[in-house]
Amino acid sequence: MTAIIFSIGLLGVKVLFVFVFLALVAFAEEPAESYQLSKKGWEAPVGMRLKVKSKREISNGKMKITADGSWTSGRITSIESNEIIGTRPDKDQYVLRFLSEQSQYRTFFNGTKSSDRHESPVHGKTVRFDREQGEWVGKVTKGDMDAVDPDELEERLDILSENLDFDYSQSLFGIQPRKIGETWKVDLPHIPGMIKAKVKAGDATITFEKLEELRGHRCAVLKVKFDVEMDYTKLEQGTFKYVGEATVVRSLEALLDFKFEATGKMKAVRESEGNTMETEGKCEMSSEIFILPPVEKE
Repeated sequence: MTAIIFSIGLLGVKVLFVFVFLALVAFAEEPAESYQLSKKGWEAPVGMRLKVKSKREISNGKMKITADGSWTSGRITSIESNEIIGTRPDKDQYVLRFLSEQSQYRTFFNGTKSSDRHESPVHGKTVRFDREQGEWVGKVTKGDMDAVDPDELEERLDILSENLDFDYSQSLFGIQPRKIGETWKVDLPHIPGMIKAKVKAGDATITFEKLEELRGHRCAVLKVKFDVEMDYTKLEQGTFKYVGEATVVRSLEALLDFKFEATGKMKAVRESEGNTMETEGKCEMSSEIFILPPVEKE
């Protein structure tokens, strides 16, 4: 009897094993759903209207300034922020209304504390960009220009023009579909929240963590660990190194970063007319994008 019971038990184990094995095979053969995070040649569609809010903060950073053969060092806390409503009325035109764009600084040099607030030359202005012979050309169409430095305005418009159609996402996410739980590494990546610049060294590791709903859109939640060094644009000489982590909440429908937050350590070196300014410290960046109802043409 014991032998019979033992053999029945073995048969039951074998049947259970086969059942579980077949179930696992069936599950393994079911392909995981993939999602496209970026598309080659993506541009904001005509008629799209967005509100963009962004901020960058350096907390109690070290600063060293070298000028005319001498140097001084101190501490700096800075907050740069802007809020923009952008519209694309035509494939060859963008209109950006800068509700605000300003910088606030607190410094401590040679035992003296000081603070300053600076408005960008496009603060409170409306700027129209037209595509002319393949390049974007910006012009202020609305706003008080009396106190605006023309050289500073030209430099800001040039930077905006360079970055108007810049899409970092192909560099970081690739155009191939990605699966939840997938992790990949990218050399010389462009990081969200940064202007278009030449990445000279570094890499990033990206993990597609999950899906979540935000503002009525199904979004991919991505974690990014990065260590990058880049040159500033042709308008500014110097380098910028940033090491840290970021979270991106990206609409799968609109292919826009509805939410972005990054924190890490930065070191910036800027050179101008033989003088050098070095800044090093904790740096936090964030941005949010809201899709607004389009403006109906009259």
